[in-house]
Amino acid sequence: MGGARMNSVREALAQEFKCQHLAMKDVDNLQLTPKFSLVALFIRLLIFLYAITMMVINYAGNPSVKQGYQLTHWAQMFTIITFLLSFSISVATRRDVGKSWIKTLYILQITSTNLQAQVALLYWTLIIKTVPELTFFSVHLHLILFVLTLADISFDQIPCRLIHFIYTFAFSFIYIMFTLVLYWTDVEPAVYGPTSDYRSDGVVKAVSVTAGSLAITFITNTVLCVAFRLRARCLNRPEDSQEDAAESESTVDNVEEGKF
Repeated sequence: MGGARMNSVREALAQEFKCQHLAMKDVDNLQLTPKFSLVALFIRLLIFLYAITMMVINYAGNPSVKQGYQLTHWAQMFTIITFLLSFSISVATRRDVGKSWIKTLYILQITSTNLQAQVALLYWTLIIKTVPELTFFSVHLHLILFVLTLADISFDQIPCRLIHFIYTFAFSFIYIMFTLVLYWTDVEPAVYGPTSDYRSDGVVKAVSVTAGSLAITFITNTVLCVAFRLRARCLNRPEDSQEDAAESESTVDNVEEGKF
Protein backbone atom coordinates (compact mmCIF):
# COMPACT_ATOMS: atom_id res chain seq x y z
CA MET A 1 0.00 0.00 0.00
CA GLY A 2 2.77 2.42 1.02
CA GLY A 3 4.80 1.50 -2.06
CA ALA A 4 1.87 2.16 -4.37
CA ARG A 5 1.32 5.54 -2.75
CA MET A 6 4.99 6.48 -3.15
CA ASN A 7 4.87 5.46 -6.82
CA SER A 8 1.78 7.60 -7.26
CA VAL A 9 3.56 10.60 -5.69
CA ARG A 10 6.63 10.07 -7.87
CA GLU A 11 4.50 9.88 -11.01
CA ALA A 12 2.65 13.06 -10.01
CA LEU A 13 5.92 14.93 -9.41
CA ALA A 14 7.35 13.65 -12.70
CA GLN A 15 4.26 15.01 -14.43
CA GLU A 16 4.71 18.41 -12.72
CA PHE A 17 8.31 18.79 -13.87
CA LYS A 18 7.95 17.81 -17.53
CA CYS A 19 9.75 20.32 -19.74
CA GLN A 20 6.76 20.55 -22.07
CA HIS A 21 4.93 22.50 -19.36
CA LEU A 22 7.39 25.39 -19.75
CA ALA A 23 5.71 26.10 -23.08
CA MET A 24 2.24 25.91 -21.45
CA LYS A 25 1.36 22.77 -23.43
CA ASP A 26 -1.62 22.23 -21.11
CA VAL A 27 -3.33 25.16 -22.83
CA ASP A 28 -3.31 23.20 -26.13
CA ASN A 29 -5.52 20.56 -24.52
CA LEU A 30 -8.06 23.05 -23.16
CA GLN A 31 -11.20 24.04 -24.98
CA LEU A 32 -10.79 27.80 -24.62
CA THR A 33 -14.04 29.62 -25.21
CA PRO A 34 -13.29 33.05 -23.71
CA LYS A 35 -16.37 35.09 -22.89
CA PHE A 36 -16.50 38.83 -22.65
CA SER A 37 -16.78 39.91 -19.00
CA LEU A 38 -17.58 43.52 -18.27
CA VAL A 39 -16.58 43.05 -14.62
CA ALA A 40 -13.15 41.62 -15.52
CA LEU A 41 -12.63 44.34 -18.12
CA PHE A 42 -13.53 47.16 -15.70
CA ILE A 43 -11.43 45.82 -12.81
CA ARG A 44 -8.42 45.13 -15.02
CA LEU A 45 -8.68 48.62 -16.51
CA LEU A 46 -8.69 50.15 -13.02
CA ILE A 47 -5.75 47.99 -11.96
CA PHE A 48 -3.69 49.01 -14.98
CA LEU A 49 -4.54 52.71 -14.70
CA TYR A 50 -3.74 52.73 -10.99
CA ALA A 51 -0.39 50.95 -11.46
CA ILE A 52 0.79 53.13 -14.35
CA THR A 53 -0.35 56.35 -12.61
CA MET A 54 1.48 55.50 -9.38
CA MET A 55 4.64 54.66 -11.33
CA VAL A 56 4.56 58.02 -13.18
CA ILE A 57 3.90 59.99 -9.97
CA ASN A 58 6.63 58.15 -8.08
CA TYR A 59 9.25 58.60 -10.79
CA ALA A 60 8.28 62.23 -11.38
CA GLY A 61 8.65 62.98 -7.67
CA ASN A 62 11.91 61.09 -7.33
CA PRO A 63 13.69 60.91 -10.70
CA SER A 64 16.67 58.90 -9.50
CA VAL A 65 18.49 56.51 -11.80
CA LYS A 66 19.17 54.31 -8.76
CA GLN A 67 15.54 53.21 -8.76
CA GLY A 68 16.39 51.20 -11.85
CA TYR A 69 18.90 49.22 -9.76
CA GLN A 70 16.24 47.72 -7.50
CA LEU A 71 14.32 44.48 -8.01
CA THR A 72 11.23 46.31 -6.76
CA HIS A 73 11.18 48.55 -9.82
CA TRP A 74 12.08 45.75 -12.24
CA ALA A 75 9.11 43.80 -10.86
CA GLN A 76 6.90 46.88 -11.11
CA MET A 77 7.64 47.36 -14.82
CA PHE A 78 7.13 43.65 -15.52
CA THR A 79 3.83 43.67 -13.61
CA ILE A 80 2.50 46.73 -15.46
CA ILE A 81 3.23 45.02 -18.79
CA THR A 82 1.30 42.00 -17.49
CA PHE A 83 -1.65 44.22 -16.46
CA LEU A 84 -1.69 45.81 -19.92
CA LEU A 85 -1.77 42.45 -21.72
CA SER A 86 -4.36 41.14 -19.27
CA PHE A 87 -6.64 44.11 -19.94
CA SER A 88 -6.09 43.87 -23.70
CA ILE A 89 -7.09 40.20 -23.75
CA SER A 90 -10.18 41.02 -21.67
CA VAL A 91 -11.18 43.41 -24.46
CA ALA A 92 -10.26 40.91 -27.18
CA THR A 93 -12.40 38.13 -25.71
CA ARG A 94 -15.32 39.49 -27.71
CA ARG A 95 -13.51 37.77 -30.58
CA ASP A 96 -11.43 34.61 -30.68
CA VAL A 97 -8.15 34.88 -28.80
CA GLY A 98 -5.21 32.86 -30.09
CA LYS A 99 -3.80 30.29 -27.69
CA SER A 100 -0.33 31.78 -28.09
CA TRP A 101 -1.60 35.01 -26.50
CA ILE A 102 -3.27 33.06 -23.70
CA LYS A 103 -0.01 31.17 -23.06
CA THR A 104 1.98 34.42 -23.00
CA LEU A 105 -0.48 35.98 -20.56
CA TYR A 106 -0.40 32.96 -18.25
CA ILE A 107 3.42 32.96 -18.18
CA LEU A 108 3.50 36.68 -17.42
CA GLN A 109 0.84 36.33 -14.72
CA ILE A 110 2.65 33.48 -12.97
CA THR A 111 5.96 35.34 -13.12
CA SER A 112 4.62 38.71 -11.97
CA THR A 113 2.66 37.14 -9.10
CA ASN A 114 5.72 35.22 -7.90
CA LEU A 115 7.92 38.30 -8.33
CA GLN A 116 5.59 40.49 -6.30
CA ALA A 117 5.38 37.82 -3.59
CA GLN A 118 9.17 37.65 -3.55
CA VAL A 119 9.48 41.45 -3.32
CA ALA A 120 6.92 41.63 -0.52
CA LEU A 121 8.52 38.83 1.51
CA LEU A 122 12.06 40.21 1.21
CA TYR A 123 10.98 43.77 1.99
CA TRP A 124 8.80 43.09 5.03
CA THR A 125 11.19 40.53 6.56
CA LEU A 126 14.62 42.01 5.82
CA ILE A 127 14.74 45.39 4.13
CA ILE A 128 12.12 47.11 6.31
CA LYS A 129 14.71 47.13 9.15
CA THR A 130 16.94 49.48 7.14
CA VAL A 131 14.15 51.83 5.98
CA PRO A 132 14.19 55.13 7.92
CA GLU A 133 10.59 56.04 7.09
CA LEU A 134 7.64 54.06 5.74
CA THR A 135 5.87 55.96 2.94
CA PHE A 136 2.78 55.30 0.82
CA PHE A 137 4.95 54.36 -2.16
CA SER A 138 6.83 51.84 -0.01
CA VAL A 139 3.53 50.12 0.78
CA HIS A 140 2.39 50.46 -2.84
CA LEU A 141 5.53 48.87 -4.29
CA HIS A 142 5.93 46.15 -1.69
CA LEU A 143 2.35 45.16 -0.88
CA ILE A 144 -0.40 46.81 -2.95
CA LEU A 145 1.07 45.65 -6.27
CA PHE A 146 1.19 42.10 -4.91
CA VAL A 147 -2.50 42.29 -3.94
CA LEU A 148 -3.32 43.64 -7.42
CA THR A 149 -1.52 40.75 -9.13
CA LEU A 150 -3.62 38.35 -7.07
CA ALA A 151 -6.78 40.23 -8.09
CA ASP A 152 -5.76 40.15 -11.75
CA ILE A 153 -4.84 36.47 -11.81
CA SER A 154 -8.04 35.47 -9.98
CA PHE A 155 -10.06 35.86 -13.20
CA ASP A 156 -8.15 33.03 -14.89
CA GLN A 157 -7.92 29.31 -14.27
CA ILE A 158 -4.24 28.91 -15.10
CA PRO A 159 -2.86 25.36 -15.52
CA CYS A 160 -0.04 26.11 -13.08
CA ARG A 161 2.75 23.53 -12.70
CA LEU A 162 5.60 23.27 -10.21
CA ILE A 163 8.15 23.62 -13.01
CA HIS A 164 6.81 27.11 -13.76
CA PHE A 165 8.97 28.47 -10.93
CA ILE A 166 11.75 28.56 -13.54
CA TYR A 167 10.18 31.68 -15.12
CA THR A 168 10.64 33.69 -11.91
CA PHE A 169 13.94 31.98 -11.11
CA ALA A 170 15.35 33.09 -14.48
CA PHE A 171 14.14 36.65 -13.95
CA SER A 172 15.64 36.75 -10.44
CA PHE A 173 18.91 35.23 -11.63
CA ILE A 174 19.26 37.89 -14.34
CA TYR A 175 18.64 40.58 -11.74
CA ILE A 176 21.24 39.10 -9.37
CA MET A 177 23.79 39.05 -12.20
CA PHE A 178 22.92 42.71 -12.80
CA THR A 179 23.65 43.60 -9.15
CA LEU A 180 26.98 41.77 -9.39
CA VAL A 181 27.88 43.82 -12.48
CA LEU A 182 27.03 46.98 -10.51
CA TYR A 183 29.35 45.79 -7.75
CA TRP A 184 32.21 44.74 -10.05
CA THR A 185 32.08 48.07 -11.90
CA ASP A 186 31.98 50.06 -8.61
CA VAL A 187 28.66 51.65 -9.61
CA GLU A 188 26.66 50.35 -6.64
CA PRO A 189 28.01 47.64 -4.29
CA ALA A 190 24.91 47.59 -2.06
CA VAL A 191 21.65 48.20 -3.92
CA TYR A 192 19.56 47.57 -0.81
CA GLY A 193 22.04 48.84 1.76
CA PRO A 194 23.65 46.50 4.33
CA THR A 195 21.24 43.68 3.44
CA SER A 196 22.75 43.31 -0.05
CA ASP A 197 26.29 44.63 0.43
CA TYR A 198 28.72 42.50 -1.61
CA ARG A 199 31.77 44.10 0.00
CA SER A 200 33.91 41.96 2.30
CA ASP A 201 32.20 42.99 5.53
CA GLY A 202 28.76 41.94 4.33
CA VAL A 203 29.37 39.39 1.59
CA VAL A 204 28.11 36.41 3.62
CA LYS A 205 24.83 38.14 4.36
CA ALA A 206 24.44 39.27 0.73
CA VAL A 207 25.07 35.77 -0.60
CA SER A 208 22.61 34.32 1.94
CA VAL A 209 19.92 36.80 0.93
CA THR A 210 20.60 36.06 -2.74
CA ALA A 211 20.29 32.30 -2.25
CA GLY A 212 17.17 32.81 -0.14
CA SER A 213 15.52 35.00 -2.79
CA LEU A 214 16.04 32.28 -5.40
CA ALA A 215 14.56 29.66 -3.05
CA ILE A 216 11.54 31.88 -2.49
CA THR A 217 10.67 31.63 -6.20
CA PHE A 218 10.02 27.89 -5.82
CA ILE A 219 8.06 28.30 -2.60
CA THR A 220 5.76 31.05 -3.91
CA ASN A 221 5.13 29.16 -7.16
CA THR A 222 4.25 26.01 -5.22
CA VAL A 223 1.74 27.97 -3.11
CA LEU A 224 0.28 29.45 -6.31
CA CYS A 225 -0.12 26.00 -7.89
CA VAL A 226 -1.80 24.61 -4.78
CA ALA A 227 -4.16 27.60 -4.67
CA PHE A 228 -5.24 27.04 -8.29
CA ARG A 229 -5.77 23.30 -7.69
CA LEU A 230 -7.88 24.00 -4.58
CA ARG A 231 -9.85 26.64 -6.46
CA ALA A 232 -10.62 24.23 -9.29
CA ARG A 233 -11.69 21.58 -6.79
CA CYS A 234 -13.94 24.01 -4.90
CA LEU A 235 -15.56 25.22 -8.09
CA ASN A 236 -15.99 21.57 -9.10
CA ARG A 237 -16.33 22.48 -12.75
CA PRO A 238 -17.28 19.46 -14.92
CA GLU A 239 -14.79 20.40 -17.63
CA ASP A 240 -11.98 20.44 -15.05
CA SER A 241 -12.94 16.94 -13.89
CA GLN A 242 -12.99 15.69 -17.48
CA GLU A 243 -9.55 17.18 -18.16
CA ASP A 244 -8.12 15.63 -14.98
CA ALA A 245 -9.64 12.27 -15.84
CA ALA A 246 -8.23 12.43 -19.38
CA GLU A 247 -4.80 13.34 -18.01
CA SER A 248 -4.91 10.47 -15.49
CA GLU A 249 -5.90 8.06 -18.27
CA SER A 250 -3.03 9.33 -20.40
CA THR A 251 -0.60 8.91 -17.49
CA VAL A 252 -1.71 5.30 -16.92
CA ASP A 253 -1.33 4.55 -20.63
CA ASN A 254 2.15 6.04 -20.64
CA VAL A 255 3.18 3.98 -17.61
CA GLU A 256 1.90 0.80 -19.24
CA GLU A 257 3.82 1.60 -22.42
CA GLY A 258 6.98 2.31 -20.43
CA LYS A 259 7.21 5.97 -21.36
CA PHE A 260 8.07 7.08 -17.80
